[in-house]
Amino acid sequence: MCLHDKKKIIAKITTIHYNNSMQIDKLVRSNRKTISLQIDESAKLIVRAPYHISKNIINKFIDEKSAWIDKKQNLMKQHNEHNNIEYEDGKIFLFLGKKYQLRINDTIKSIMIYEDNIEFPFKYIENAKKQMVIWYKRKAKEIIIPRAEEHVKNLNLNHNKIGINSAQKRWGSCNANGNINFSYRLIMAPIDVIDYVIIHELMHLKELNHSSQFWKLVESILPDYKIRRKWLKNNDFKMKL
Repeated sequence: MCLHDKKKIIAKITTIHYNNSMQIDKLVRSNRKTISLQIDESAKLIVRAPYHISKNIINKFIDEKSAWIDKKQNLMKQHNEHNNIEYEDGKIFLFLGKKYQLRINDTIKSIMIYEDNIEFPFKYIENAKKQMVIWYKRKAKEIIIPRAEEHVKNLNLNHNKIGINSAQKRWGSCNANGNINFSYRLIMAPIDVIDYVIIHELMHLKELNHSSQFWKLVESILPDYKIRRKWLKNNDFKMKL
């Protein structure tokens, strides 16, 4: 292959603003056959298009997808806001599915919930995230573990240990030895969603996989498990410290 041919294959990348309702942050032209849209981690719109497609066609395609673009950009902006948590008055945190405002308080010695607020000691400001994780873990142990034990008893199952960990990518886990763990982040979810994750992991005591049989077991106990699972998917980004 000659150098001239190689240059034809290399995608042409430009940053451009068109006269439509959407701002294109980056246009990537290549030998592809179709137009594709991407919202990157900074909520910017990236368009990939064939060399021969005109700007008018690209504009029309973007206008047709404007609702999708708005939704994805707003979602990414929300993700970014929650990933850059500042521990200051008014910041929203979830606990058992309810929103609470953080209130910095210089008269208390420990984190506590009062009415619609999470009262946060001023003395913890220097290591705020660490202290919040400790508090959430303690609440998870107080609520999730006894609830899981009750489900084990009601379902007449055999298990080994139930614990709370710091998992960020899993809500729960179950191994072949019957050890079950739940992420402390789960305590931010509503009780019915917590129950879904508990049942999910307990069913792994019977089926250590995600086969159709496994999901039938889950559904036999929680017919609406898909709704509860969807809540986790939609709110995962809000449940981080």
